[in-house]
Amino acid sequence: MENKIINIETKIAYQEKTIEQLNQIVTAQQQQLSQLQSELKAIKNWIQTQRPSQWASEPEEQPPPHY
Repeated sequence: MENKIINIETKIAYQEKTIEQLNQIVTAQQQQLSQLQSELKAIKNWIQTQRPSQWASEPEEQPPPHY
């Protein structure tokens, strides 16, 4: 009976360690996701604030007449 209890306690200890490691990974991924969302928002804002004159006009985007 004592061996069973020791085995159960050992398994619980490993599970607790695994859960803690997974929690650290999930926390790090959430921080990365938040950072990427912030960067994406900044890029979107930058694109929206650019003056239209800085972008190619529609005639400049069309292929030359020889195509």
